[in-house]
Amino acid sequence: MEIVSEAIEYHGKLMESMGLSPMASRIYLYLICSGEGQAGFAELVAHFQASKSAVSNALALLVNMQLVVPRQVEGRRKRYFAVNLTGMFDPVNLSRRFTAFRGMLDDVRLRRGKDDALSGELAKVSGFYQFMEAEFPKLLQRWKATLP
Repeated sequence: MEIVSEAIEYHGKLMESMGLSPMASRIYLYLICSGEGQAGFAELVAHFQASKSAVSNALALLVNMQLVVPRQVEGRRKRYFAVNLTGMFDPVNLSRRFTAFRGMLDDVRLRRGKDDALSGELAKVSGFYQFMEAEFPKLLQRWKATLP
């Protein structure tokens, strides 16, 4: 378990640098590193010696980001949380996120009503997301074609 703890701490910092909270990073990595790929809520609270609130908030974020999926074993009330490694590749959800974020950027740019450097950056990033909306599904299909 020492090796797993070291891996969680080491890679947790990388995931934090990509925007996840420290607790969410460590839970995600714990799920990947654990032998079963899933864990119950109480197990996570005990392992990290964290408050129920901290673990609950981290799990809510991970579920919302589709990095983790909640599961329930038939006949039991206990919920488990499993890592969802392929969730980030769902083209429908990614396309929806690209569209939503681009729409937000465009709305902010229009509401600002200014023609300045920030508006130019907003337009540039919006253009990138528009590009990703069109190109990501194609890129994903090309990648899938390389799989055995």
